[in-house]
Amino acid sequence: MTTGKPGQRGGRRSGFGPEGLDGHDALPAKPRARVARRSRRAPPETVLIDGENALEVLGRRVNQLRVAQDVSQEELADLAGLDRTYVSGIERGVRNPTLLVLLRLARSLDVRLDDLVQGS
Repeated sequence: MTTGKPGQRGGRRSGFGPEGLDGHDALPAKPRARVARRSRRAPPETVLIDGENALEVLGRRVNQLRVAQDVSQEELADLAGLDRTYVSGIERGVRNPTLLVLLRLARSLDVRLDDLVQGS
């Protein structure tokens, strides 16, 4: 169905009718094939501290401070506003926490940031 000024051919119907937005019969969307997508983030570069992976060193330090204060991973996660599995990943050296996450952990463990990262 077309509408428009008299004498015009191929005018389009406006509105939200059963024909769809552009005046043509609405066709069901074709299902898209799922394509495996790569992660957009590159894996963290391995940084060594005295020959050891820096993330593993940091993880051991977080674990050391947490155990010394007799705090579970779940309690630390709650105090820091993080998920328990994320804290576990940090302690295992498989997560690369941001500066803000490190600040949250330091505050929750009642230590200075430099003591958390460097150790004593």
